[in-house]
Amino acid sequence: MKLKNRCLFSSLRSLRAQRSNLDVASDEKRDCRALRARNDDENLGMLKKHKNILILLPAVFFVCAAATVRQPKAVITGDEMEIIKNGSAVIFNGNAMVKRGDSSLKAERIVHDKANNTVEATGNIIFDTVTEKNEPLHATGQKARYSVTLGEGELSQGRPHVTWHVRESTTPVQIFADVIRFDKQREEITGEGGVEVISSSACAYAPRVMFMQRSNEAFLTGSPQPKIVYHSSNRGEYSADSITIFMKDHSAELKGNVHGILYDFKK
Repeated sequence: MKLKNRCLFSSLRSLRAQRSNLDVASDEKRDCRALRARNDDENLGMLKKHKNILILLPAVFFVCAAATVRQPKAVITGDEMEIIKNGSAVIFNGNAMVKRGDSSLKAERIVHDKANNTVEATGNIIFDTVTEKNEPLHATGQKARYSVTLGEGELSQGRPHVTWHVRESTTPVQIFADVIRFDKQREEITGEGGVEVISSSACAYAPRVMFMQRSNEAFLTGSPQPKIVYHSSNRGEYSADSITIFMKDHSAELKGNVHGILYDFKK
């Protein structure tokens, strides 16, 4: 009987020791969980307190250009990168550049809005691309806005200038305007405000011009009347309500209130 009691007491002591160890382990787990929760709260408070802090670092940033996988991605680079607005916008400063496929945009400062996938650039803008006909196109300005997804862009400030190497022309076409817009999908270039179009055979002036890259035609409209000045063959200047220039043969079609002045070549 005494032996049985000793065994029973020994078993009870063993069970109490195991339960005590379990209690200690459980307490340690609760302490760890409480410590982690406290650290998380402190980190969250720190982030809320400093949510507007800008992060500066040398950057190479990849941007998904469109929802379709087939389209190439845009790569944005710069000397410094600033993440703002809780990460919804990124600023690139110094030698900033956006490159997507055969198009590139360089500037002193580029701001990328990730939500809309748009880029705003300022300072010594240089834009290079290639048309569907593999014609190089070079543009400059001081301010630019570009939709990476849609392939639409706008140049303004600093008298934007476009050099378009038209395949049918021996020399590139020069375009100057207050604002120049690009639509890569429609293959259109639009200029507004004090437009000048300079080719090897003529110069044209108008408030507005639209270039159709597929047909290599330019439509000049607006008030005052568009004017074209030929300085090689058929020398003279002509004005009308609308002027269409055909790049293939450097001919023009004038419609509405046409007025012309032929130059006198006699000395």
